[in-house]
Amino acid sequence: MLELNEISNGICERREVSKPLPFEISTSDTSQWLGAAVPQKYGGSEATVLARLNFYFTVARSDLTKALLISQRDAAVRWIVDGNNQGLSDRLLPQACSKFLLTQAVSHIAPSQHRNIGGVQATPTDDGYILNGVTSWVSGISYAEYLITGAKLSSDDELIVCIPLSETRSDIIKVPYRELLALSDSDSFLLKFNNLFVPFSAVVTGPRRDVIAKSASGNLRPYPTLHSSAIALGHAAGCIDEIRKWQGSSERQARIIEQLILRLGNLKSRLDDLAAAEPSANIRESFEGLRTNANVIALQASDTLLAFAKGRGFIRNTLPERYVREARFFLVWGNTSNVIESSVEALMVGGGGSI
Repeated sequence: MLELNEISNGICERREVSKPLPFEISTSDTSQWLGAAVPQKYGGSEATVLARLNFYFTVARSDLTKALLISQRDAAVRWIVDGNNQGLSDRLLPQACSKFLLTQAVSHIAPSQHRNIGGVQATPTDDGYILNGVTSWVSGISYAEYLITGAKLSSDDELIVCIPLSETRSDIIKVPYRELLALSDSDSFLLKFNNLFVPFSAVVTGPRRDVIAKSASGNLRPYPTLHSSAIALGHAAGCIDEIRKWQGSSERQARIIEQLILRLGNLKSRLDDLAAAEPSANIRESFEGLRTNANVIALQASDTLLAFAKGRGFIRNTLPERYVREARFFLVWGNTSNVIESSVEALMVGGGGSI
């Protein structure tokens, strides 16, 4: 794998990490998703958007880390599917039906973070590009063979590239974060590229302006993604499952749980509707509204669990403590600034926003 070296960075430190993947490739549940994002002509099941969202929801209900890793792997696969490199598609997509294979630099190539692509600069050569810079928050990297990430040229054009990770190389420095408050088993690292050569054959799409923020047809990519809302709602459902174990005989507690279940059901229905919706001018606003409400119910459900479980929520590695701690992840992952501000405002006034 990649060399493990130290970067002089305030959020990183050198430490050896050897953790098993939170799930096995051979288990029955993973066989459902390995080929879900792959077109049938490459051997995949080409599952519908709704089917994939329901799977993320179900997985996140019991294991947030697993849901995150699956969603990032699937997003990396979709970059290949939607790209314009037929050679990469022919070579990698059949493999993606039976391997973890790919991951992406999530905080680097999300549409809300497209300006951060400047953190990796690409210099053209006669037969490819030389990459230099840093990309943060790459999850599941020790189990992926390829990384999907972005880079920016001096002309401000952008490109998405596919980098092999299955060999030891001095042009990629891999550094683990200090202990994370949540998702500590997500195998997440910061990467530094040091004169990394990428041939033209490894370019997924681009170079062109706004390659991350806009599709090839020029339409804005909807963001936050529906998969992030599905995962947040799944986490809220898991909290509610756990709350019911701690429910007492109080009628007031019963009403609180009933209200949470009703709101979760309404939001899940909204998710299903958006999954089937045709693209429109206000689709991004709809995605942001759903994600705001998904964030809020995840946090409110976790706080309710903490209140009902009492001191149990302050004992590390208990389920109540894990759900409460992980719920805070949704305020910092996969949001636009508008979603973050709307989520905080909703929490401040004690409401849940509109759906």
